[in-house]
Amino acid sequence: MEPGARGFQWSLVRLSFAAAAVAVLIAAVWIGRNWYFAGPPGTRARVDSIEGQAYRIGPAGERALKTR
Repeated sequence: MEPGARGFQWSLVRLSFAAAAVAVLIAAVWIGRNWYFAGPPGTRARVDSIEGQAYRIGPAGERALKTR
């Protein structure tokens, strides 16, 4: 039998290279996702004056804000 005729086999070097490539891909996707979906830096909203009650709306629902 010829050396190249046995078909594809996973050696330790190939398995290590594949694992490293998958790890790099996962890290790139994780960093890219955090960068792409990050909110803008700084204050997102500021209220100069208000009459009545202000509410914060988020994933957990509505919450009344304290007044100073």
